Amino acid sequence: MNMKDSLGSLGGEASIDPQPGRELLLVEDLNKWFSRGTLRSNHVLKDVNLKVTKGEVLVDKKHARKSPEQVLRERAQDDGQGLFGFLRTVDKKWTVTYDENDDQAKYKLNNTQDLAWGAADDRSRNWREIDPRRIEGPIPVECRSASCGTCWVGVLGGAEKLADVAAREGKKIKEFGYIDTTEPRPVIRLACQAQAHGAVSIVIPPWNGVFGKRLQDRELASSNAGE
Repeated sequence: MNMKDSLGSLGGEASIDPQPGRELLLVEDLNKWFSRGTLRSNHVLKDVNLKVTKGEVLVDKKHARKSPEQVLRERAQDDGQGLFGFLRTVDKKWTVTYDENDDQAKYKLNNTQDLAWGAADDRSRNWREIDPRRIEGPIPVECRSASCGTCWVGVLGGAEKLADVAAREGKKIKEFGYIDTTEPRPVIRLACQAQAHGAVSIVIPPWNGVFGKRLQDRELASSNAGE
């Protein structure tokens, strides 16, 4: 069975792309395909273009004018520590950018402070009003012990300037379904565990901990039933 027949059997519509050897999968409901596990299959992902409903571009004109090189250069830049910055140790300050489309979406944290504790000191906005999950600062938090998965963030720049993933963070981030990797500094972290020793740029997802919390509830229910 070729790819076109395979896709057709899964309920999708496939057509030949003008480029030889490539096929175009037209997906009306992308979520349906992901929920069925179809798009996770290597034989489907290989050499397939996904044509989906036109989405909304969330980058304003000012930021859209930046070249990829400029974006990467800005992400890699660290804070200046002043004339005698080389003498600073624990009192160094680093900038965390949590929305690259908003020039005001930044906060400072101390050297080796974790991202969540640094965010808690940012009282520049009414965070609860913006997002009920944000009880203090721009990063949603609950437990501060890698137990809930609420504070997960994506690292756009500066992953190498965060401390290595410790055993607990690595275990929990896999349980929550966020990422399964052995990389010491992956692009998805729990903010309450990720200690910074340089400026970083992150993105805060609009949802958190759904899969992991469901597993926890199931384990708790099983434990209570066995008592």
